[in-house]
Amino acid sequence: MKRAYTVTEINRLRQVVEHKWLWGSYKHPQDGGTCQSRCYQETEKAGAVEEMVRTHMLAGHTAENLYASEADA
Repeated sequence: MKRAYTVTEINRLRQVVEHKWLWGSYKHPQDGGTCQSRCYQETEKAGAVEEMVRTHMLAGHTAENLYASEADA
């Protein structure tokens, strides 16, 4: 699905994907989740997050879609 993203949408998508990578949940633990952090090198995190963001963009996902996917679980 081709879709045009705004800079704000990309930044929001990047933020929730980073939370998933770090905490195991799209919601940060301060948002009511109970997750544990992981150890990482900054370059590893940056590469993994950008790859996941691109994958979600190719699929046409938004941050709201990712939040909704956890609400169903």
